[in-house]
Amino acid sequence: MIVAKTGGFIRNYDCITCPKGQNFRGVGFVSERQTKTDQLTAKIPRRIEPKQVSFRVSEQDYLKLSQSAKTLNMSVASFAKKKAQNARLVTPKISADDAKKIAYQLSMIGNNLNQLTKLANEGGSIDAQSLRAIKEQVDNIWQQLI
Repeated sequence: MIVAKTGGFIRNYDCITCPKGQNFRGVGFVSERQTKTDQLTAKIPRRIEPKQVSFRVSEQDYLKLSQSAKTLNMSVASFAKKKAQNARLVTPKISADDAKKIAYQLSMIGNNLNQLTKLANEGGSIDAQSLRAIKEQVDNIWQQLI
């Protein structure tokens, strides 16, 4: 019998003997089985916070929780958890839609900068107008955030 460790599991293999009396390892497996401890460790969830708490609320209380969570751009579960921990919850300065728009604009500016950087590294020249346009875009985003 051959014992091999593959992918975190210990597997036991039965060998077949060839006519010359040599064992073929890895060829002609008769049986393959996992040990009991490997099966148990595979089922344990790996969570940072392993305990779960659940509770029921009325429809009216759920609507209040949902509305409060929505104004803070949070899920109802994370809002309830933060409230239970007496965490200080601050209303964000920008809405979730505005945050997505700003993230998209920053992504486009990053693409433009990457293209200009590649051009500069290849020995090309960068005109001042392109740099001014990017600076104006960044200034526009800062004005949205303030």
